[in-house]
Amino acid sequence: MRDVEVNQQVYITLKQQYEIARIEEVKEAPVVNVLDEGREAVEKDWPRRNLRVIVTIILLSFISLIFTIFYFRLKSLSKIIC
Repeated sequence: MRDVEVNQQVYITLKQQYEIARIEEVKEAPVVNVLDEGREAVEKDWPRRNLRVIVTIILLSFISLIFTIFYFRLKSLSKIIC
């Protein structure tokens, strides 16, 4: 009779621990709710390739112009000094 009571108490304790572990597992699990399915865009929104190319060409032209001006100014100054 004692063995039955001991086994019953062990079973109750293990069952409680198992339930607590399941609750903890649910609490720690990340929850993601999918609201809508993803769908492909009709038009490409970004990157606007044409705009990027035009801005890059203008920016590089400006940088090369500034570099050329400084290069020739330094070259003319070095001729004056030497």
